[in-house]
Amino acid sequence: MQDTPMDKRIAADPALFAELMRTLVGGVTLEEASALRRYAALAGAGCIVEIGSYQGKSAVALAMGVLDRGAQPRPMIYCVDPHREYTGFYGGRFGPEDRGRYYQTMLSTGAYRHVGLINLPSEDVASSWKEPVGMLFIDGNHHYEGVRADADNWMPHVPVGGYVAFDDAADEQCGPHRVIEELSATGRFRRLEQVGKVVFLEKIEALPEEPVYSSSGRKILVACERVANTGGLWRFDRIAASLRAKGDELCYLALDPSGNLRETDVPVLSPEEAAWRRWDCTMLPGAAFSRRSLERFDCFQDSRFGVRVQHVLNDQSRKKEFLAVNAAFKPHVVIFNNDAWPEGSYTEFQAHRFHRLIGAVDAERFAPGGERRFPLREGRFVVGGQASKNPGPLLDAVGSLPDGVVVKLFGDVGPEWVEKYAEMAAAGRLEWVGPLGPGQLETFYQSVDCVVHTELFAGWANLVAEAMASGVPVICSGHGTSALAKDRSSALVLDRVSAGEIADRVGLLMRDADLCRRLAREGRRIAERFPWEDYTDKLLALCRDDGRGHYIRDEALGLYGKWPKAWRLAGLEPLFDAAAGKTVLDLGSAEGVIAHEFQRRGASAVHGFEADSARVEFSAGLCDPSVCRFRAADFSDRDAFLAAHGESLLPDYGIVLFLGVYHHLPQFPEGDSPRRTFLEEALRRAADYFAIRTPGPDMLDAEQVINRAGFELVSGNDERKGDNLGGLRIYRRRAPIPFVSFPKSGRSWVRYILTELGLADAYHFGHDGFEFNDGSLPEHDFSVEKRLERFAQCEKVVLLRRNPYDVIVSLYHQVTGRFKDFFRYEGTLSDFIRDPYFGAAVLRDHFAMWEEIRRNRDVFVLTYEDLHADTFTAMRKLLRYCGVEVDDAALREAVEKGDFANMKRLEKSGRFPAPWLRLRNGAPKVRKGKVNGYREEMDAGDIAYLDGVFGG
Repeated sequence: MQDTPMDKRIAADPALFAELMRTLVGGVTLEEASALRRYAALAGAGCIVEIGSYQGKSAVALAMGVLDRGAQPRPMIYCVDPHREYTGFYGGRFGPEDRGRYYQTMLSTGAYRHVGLINLPSEDVASSWKEPVGMLFIDGNHHYEGVRADADNWMPHVPVGGYVAFDDAADEQCGPHRVIEELSATGRFRRLEQVGKVVFLEKIEALPEEPVYSSSGRKILVACERVANTGGLWRFDRIAASLRAKGDELCYLALDPSGNLRETDVPVLSPEEAAWRRWDCTMLPGAAFSRRSLERFDCFQDSRFGVRVQHVLNDQSRKKEFLAVNAAFKPHVVIFNNDAWPEGSYTEFQAHRFHRLIGAVDAERFAPGGERRFPLREGRFVVGGQASKNPGPLLDAVGSLPDGVVVKLFGDVGPEWVEKYAEMAAAGRLEWVGPLGPGQLETFYQSVDCVVHTELFAGWANLVAEAMASGVPVICSGHGTSALAKDRSSALVLDRVSAGEIADRVGLLMRDADLCRRLAREGRRIAERFPWEDYTDKLLALCRDDGRGHYIRDEALGLYGKWPKAWRLAGLEPLFDAAAGKTVLDLGSAEGVIAHEFQRRGASAVHGFEADSARVEFSAGLCDPSVCRFRAADFSDRDAFLAAHGESLLPDYGIVLFLGVYHHLPQFPEGDSPRRTFLEEALRRAADYFAIRTPGPDMLDAEQVINRAGFELVSGNDERKGDNLGGLRIYRRRAPIPFVSFPKSGRSWVRYILTELGLADAYHFGHDGFEFNDGSLPEHDFSVEKRLERFAQCEKVVLLRRNPYDVIVSLYHQVTGRFKDFFRYEGTLSDFIRDPYFGAAVLRDHFAMWEEIRRNRDVFVLTYEDLHADTFTAMRKLLRYCGVEVDDAALREAVEKGDFANMKRLEKSGRFPAPWLRLRNGAPKVRKGKVNGYREEMDAGDIAYLDGVFGG
């Protein structure tokens, strides 16, 4: 290790980097430096420029980001600072002495290998700059005029997709804050995130007068079965043209060159020719690969093929085929070209990063020559379409329209279609025009009065995009058109692809020339939003591997994994509620998102361990180092883990997380299993709560160990389809009295009074598994046997009951308010009470289940209505049942503090220390606190329905 250059040692050791950022003199914190490092690693084509470098601390962080790129091309970092005498915005003094310390920093850290100092004023350098700037960090003169000048001088050199960072941007009185607001207002920059006082932007649009830079000559390989006449491959011809203009190169690799179906000006290589060259990136478009080709994909694992990128160019109808390509290709990056793959729909795919990049169209190429007439020819209406994309409904529709309606279809057509519609063709009402290439397509669109898109499965509909760019009215299905087609605005969108509906829409266009013109104008305007140049720049920006496997998906945090953040947090609400003041041990901390949430909820300390060192580094940059600490660790051997990290561990933690770890540990058929021994160690450290997430069969093994260790289940959800991490279980050490209630039965009221008495910890508050805070909608469990077994060791059990009519109304407001981000429920209250998952039938079955439990064991029943009638007496009965005596004065004071008006004020203030009495999504926990309040919100029909469910 000592022979390794210092810069590489710093980059490889998160602790060394953190220590360096704490000791070097400079204006950025460790958190901010880590963010600068992360963006430097991700920045696209071009160099990195820092305006104002002081003594070089932030330049070191940028240099570490450049090293994080691994073997990828590493950009040069240029620090622009004249190091002249200057008094800063906050009164700091700067001068030539800082230049010397800057040099010392560069030498001591080895950052000089990647950083060059330009000792001139910023404006002098910018005026003669000739190189693209993939990342710009403005940290010089912080007065508004100075920041504005730096932005004006340097922004033209930042290409689309480039990053711009500003220091001291959190202070509204400081120049960067105002300049950021001005830049954001132009619509040419997208705010990405704020880390500490540093704000990061992405440039999303360039001005026409800004310079176009040649790139560094990147080489892109697109592997395909054959060069086919499909939109999925035509797009790469267009990308190749854009790349050539930038000095880059794109080539096709035809795995079966004998099957090439069209000519192209893009070089077409054989596998042998491609293997002799080195590529920055290899892309696979679509899923049209034979089994024989899939078996040959191992060759792409060679480093000479660069970053591997899989393009998903369709909706989920071909998911199986795309998964086969994914498994064989093992991509670094997966890019979806449409919105048919929402978060959570691609968890079975494997990749380091997942992105969405909608398609593009050459609006200039397809631009209409002038104002069109509708129809083009009096007494004739020509409908255009695509022969290979479900033409049947369109042909049947035209057959039912007047004789003056003619259909023209381009593309390959099967003989069965020619035969079936031969009579229509003979009558001159159908024209098969065959495949069309560049130049011919433009003429086709100008020869038709409208275009009809009838696809039932599509990713990006080139037909629709090209027709809109051509100023042709469009009738289309919703498949592959969501980014383009807005019904009655830019297109007529079909509710159903049927001959009757298509005929109705064509007839509407035939009768209304003004509608045709409106659709054509708006369609053209929307098509212009998707230029190929922007698409190409964004594509190249996405086609890079930052060296770590992204796990969580939260684009605002720079996380591009496949697991939605909400999924990872789902079900953990009981732990977040208990986090204030607690210590947390996070084994398998991934990218620190859960740790970050614990930090936000008031945990006093979070100690995270993760096997992936790149994730450890990211976590350290995401979280506050005064609360959260992360280390890279191997969990396969408990003794080795303790030897390496035992001294840094606390004797116990209020909360221990063991999420997604257990099933990855080795298991021996005989003797001590590393899996079990590490689980036992984790349980030993859990003073209050223990959470585990692992697949079903492994969970059964783990539950035996957990139960023997003296824990009881608090809550859990089942594993999702495609979620290889399995279900979540949260346990708590046995002892407190179970306090059970269906959600919205008044638990917070009782809990608050008990908190005021200092007795809340004597109870284990739970919703009996009916948490209603998990958007995956885990299946309800009404097992009496499981509950009797769970409470078998409990001497006392408390059940809180409330009028079910009031419960269901309050639950509706919680699902649509506090937990709207989990469920996005849009139905009415009337819909809700009838809902099979949330509705009254579930509550009825819950009541019936507990009646059965009460017949089998002692349960103290506390009712919401009794609490309303006489809170003091009801609470006195509860406490005596639990064997607790409280003097009258203390109980009366707690009851008075538990007044609903007081609780509402306290919740709104946000001062209550626990999250269970705070606003969430702007919605309160304490709502009305009424008995029979349901009568104010339900009509007679809904009440009659509930009477039927609950027996009147």
